[in-house]
Amino acid sequence: MREKNIRNVLVVGGSTLVVSLPKKWAEEIGIRPGSQVVLEREKDKIAVIPLEKYKEPMKEKKAIIRINGKNANSVSRLIISSYINGYKEISLVDNNGITIELRNSIKELLKRKIVGSEIILDSPTEVKIKVLVNQEELPLINAFRRMYFLTKNMIEDAGHALLNWDIEKAMNVLQLDDEVDRFGFYIVRLLNTYAENPNASSEIGIIDLKEALGYRVVVKFLERIADHASNISKFILESEKRIDELILNRLHEMYTVASEMFEYALTSFMKKDYELAEKTISKAKTLSVNEKELEQAMVKAPVGSHPYVRIIYESIKRIIDYSSDIAEVTIDLNIEKVLDKL
Repeated sequence: MREKNIRNVLVVGGSTLVVSLPKKWAEEIGIRPGSQVVLEREKDKIAVIPLEKYKEPMKEKKAIIRINGKNANSVSRLIISSYINGYKEISLVDNNGITIELRNSIKELLKRKIVGSEIILDSPTEVKIKVLVNQEELPLINAFRRMYFLTKNMIEDAGHALLNWDIEKAMNVLQLDDEVDRFGFYIVRLLNTYAENPNASSEIGIIDLKEALGYRVVVKFLERIADHASNISKFILESEKRIDELILNRLHEMYTVASEMFEYALTSFMKKDYELAEKTISKAKTLSVNEKELEQAMVKAPVGSHPYVRIIYESIKRIIDYSSDIAEVTIDLNIEKVLDKL
């Protein structure tokens, strides 16, 4: 809520202008006798900010990428790298002209992989991209929750597709994979911004460096989990026939363990729950039993009825492994909660 208080400006020493601050306002924002304050001017306004609360404004980073005959994949990597490293404006330049194919590739990349970006200049020799998303409007925790729910939906749909050999669900998983990547890149961008300017922590939603490192690792694990949910869906789409029923049931039992572990791991991380993280890791021990049952089912199944089984099994195993890794990160970040301090 905005408040107004009119004060007279006084002259001291013949050249210095002085204005007094309302005592109540000053105390509420931490200004006391002897405090240091920063005066910051913006156009026709002057702000008074306690020194300890002052944050240096972040400079708008601009990148110029010389295309010079690079292919679409190389250009895409350069755009993503510039984006996650915090560049606000990315110019792609080729004095010999940018092909229509490359322009279309750039537009598709922005739509599929980059949160909050627009092309603000599209000339024969230059394409300029502006990142419009505001980190205060989409802080880290909101972006992370979105990434988590997208990955959760992918796991649920991939499990349904596996059990019911549902082509539509499998296709939906592949479509969600790009969304997971988009938020993953955005979160890495926020974390890189924090690394360059720790004063931006409150805007981004980070408490400290330790927490930032935890998020960076978990985001990578989330991307990998989403990739393996996509792999399972791809094999369902590519398979010419349904997997043998007995093998399919064993695979789905394992997948249920993987899905539960994922849910436990992410919940423990977001709630900073050490005990739930321990429970997640313990649950992985049930995998060895399921693996033996799967081997027995494969022996009993008709020859040639399980060409994709081993690959699907490995993807399920990786989801379990990455969920365990997330739980371990949670334990590392919250170990002080269970230690007796000297």
